[in-house]
Amino acid sequence: MKSTKQLAAAFALTTLFVIPSPAQEPVPTEAGRQEIPQEDRAELIRLTLERALIAKKIPDYNIIEKQEVFYLSTENVPPGLVPTIEGVALVMLEPEEIKKLANGRGDYVYYFKFKEFKFDGPKVIVSLDNIPMYADKPARMAFGGGFVIEYI
Repeated sequence: MKSTKQLAAAFALTTLFVIPSPAQEPVPTEAGRQEIPQEDRAELIRLTLERALIAKKIPDYNIIEKQEVFYLSTENVPPGLVPTIEGVALVMLEPEEIKKLANGRGDYVYYFKFKEFKFDGPKVIVSLDNIPMYADKPARMAFGGGFVIEYI
C-alpha cells in the first residue's frame, strides 16, 4: 500500500511539454489581457487531447485506460471548439451532469477539465486535468493528475 506522501505526490504530478503553437497573433482584450483566437484555441484543444488520449501522455493514464468513454467538462471550453478525435469516444458534459453521473454510479467518475489557456510572453500555456468527480457519498477515494503544456 502506498504511503500518504506517495499518494499526494501522485495526485500533484504535473508534466511540462514544450510544443510549437499555432501561428496567429494574440487578440488584446479591454483589460489589456491577451485573448487566444478561437481557431487557435480549437487547435490547442485538439493537440492537447491527442497528447493525453492518443499518445497516452497524461500522467496516470493507466487509471483511465479501460474507460470506453472519456468525459470532458465544458468549463473553460466552448463545445464548438472540441474536435472529433478518431478512435476516442469523448463526451462533453456540464459539471452538474458529471456530478449526476457520479451520483448514479455511487462513487466517482474521471473526467478531463481544461484549467487554463494563457499567454506567457511568446508561449501559450495549456493545463489539462484528469480528475475524479465524486458522488455525494463516495464509496472510496480516487486520485487524479494532469499536465501543463507550453506551446511556443
